[in-house]
Amino acid sequence: MKNKASSMAVLSAAFGTELVDVDELPARIKKARQRYKLASEQLFELCCSLQLTGLLPDRESLSQAVVEFQNARQVRDSLEALQHSIAAISTAAMPPTE
Repeated sequence: MKNKASSMAVLSAAFGTELVDVDELPARIKKARQRYKLASEQLFELCCSLQLTGLLPDRESLSQAVVEFQNARQVRDSLEALQHSIAAISTAAMPPTE
């Protein structure tokens, strides 16, 4: 990347104090999607258990599953939005071809 320092600054502003390397973004998105998938599956299993047994799962387990699902979704959505923003900035910054 030509201007790595400025891209790190843009990402730093987007994530507060956390620096995110643009080159590492696809791997981080992949991990975030995997985490979201696992959290979704866990929540789905708890819901299926509720339907089959008619009994509520342990409140702590259910609460943890819901919080993990929400956090995983938020991280995934934020990273994907960041990726789209970077792509839009990169496209806008490209000089016109003649």
